[in-house]
Amino acid sequence: QFTQLVLYTIFKIIGTSPILWHLLETSAHAINCLMLYIICKGVLEDSKVNNAGLISFAGVFLYALTPYNTEVVVHEPCYHYLQGYFIVLLILYWLQRYQHDQKRGYAWAAGILYFLSTYSLEVFYFTPWLCLAMMVYYRVSLKYAAAIFRRSLLYFFLPMLLLYGAH
Repeated sequence: QFTQLVLYTIFKIIGTSPILWHLLETSAHAINCLMLYIICKGVLEDSKVNNAGLISFAGVFLYALTPYNTEVVVHEPCYHYLQGYFIVLLILYWLQRYQHDQKRGYAWAAGILYFLSTYSLEVFYFTPWLCLAMMVYYRVSLKYAAAIFRRSLLYFFLPMLLLYGAH
């Protein structure tokens, strides 16, 4: 239902223009690539990897050109995949920011967005588990404080798990 509301709104704004729909799909793919770059670069920088930006750029460049990922740009009815992936990436970004700042606003935003994603593409099934993987990585590999890990579980993972179960 959420995806249909978004598509209805976009349709009301740009109509049926093939050029505008293609620009929308291309822009959404580019935004997803940017989000993936930001997240990967952040994880690599937090891990003290040299050339984190270059490594992230190379990986995202390959991601951007992979036929599996560009198919949704060419086949416009697949917009919901781009939206679903963006939602997952944005939640992961907010979780990553929370690891640094511990601002609860990130958790609230992630919870609201995750709730909306439960009425979207089924990719939301993986979101809590991807968040848990990031939390565990920051705790175990990067030695972030146990208190940050516990609060991340409480503010991110548990609410998503409850929403997942409720769905």
